[in-house]
Amino acid sequence: MKSYIFEVILILLSLYIKPFAALKEDKIITFVNELNLRMCHPIPKLGLPALDPLEIRNFTVTLDNKYLVEFVGCLSNFQIIGLSDIKVDLKLSFYSKLDIIIPSINFNTTYSVKGAIDDFVELNGAGRAEGSVQNAEIHMKWRTNIFSPKLGIEDLKIRFDIGQALLNIDQLIEDPQIDNFVHEMINDLGVELLNDLWMEKNETIITVTQKEINNFIRNYTMHDFFQFVDDMANAAGSIFAGIPPDCKNMQNIKNYY
Repeated sequence: MKSYIFEVILILLSLYIKPFAALKEDKIITFVNELNLRMCHPIPKLGLPALDPLEIRNFTVTLDNKYLVEFVGCLSNFQIIGLSDIKVDLKLSFYSKLDIIIPSINFNTTYSVKGAIDDFVELNGAGRAEGSVQNAEIHMKWRTNIFSPKLGIEDLKIRFDIGQALLNIDQLIEDPQIDNFVHEMINDLGVELLNDLWMEKNETIITVTQKEINNFIRNYTMHDFFQFVDDMANAAGSIFAGIPPDCKNMQNIKNYY
């Protein structure tokens, strides 16, 4: 009987909150769309540099896996293209969901690397590196704890899919036959390996993600969240003032694949 009453209460509450939440969803999606149209420009009031293309001058990547790959790599003038094409769909309710669709992300950089694969193949290269990820999707679902005075999510689920991944690295391995073989293996099996890695690690990633989200939002209430959405929507005019929504029409964004 108690379970039945609880379910009825949830249904009645959902009927009340659904149209209210839909208004907030529309405001969030509208803001994201306006941001996408301006991502090729810096947005000072959000503290954002130009995001499409996103450029990073220099950084170092280190991988130390005793059983397979060890290397140290330096990337210069790293550039990511395509962030403004990301599509977002959001549904807010007791059971909420967020869908992020990434049609195409391209990157290019100048690199140098030194290391080894399984102590058998030496990595000692330098040159250009280019790659792309096509048709990537991230789907998130969660339950909102509405009976807590503070915001919190439960039962987070994440699904991650990649349609295609391509990579080309100049002169990665000195032996050209091995170099060609490694590139073919990466491009033929890369998506499968990434999906296998996700299946192996997703429970840990989801647990950590849910914990970090709750650590961030636990000091806020549902009212605080909705108020933030309203304030963000109301401030959009001043945030984007003077920044033309012309990034979808720019011709200098180049596809590498």
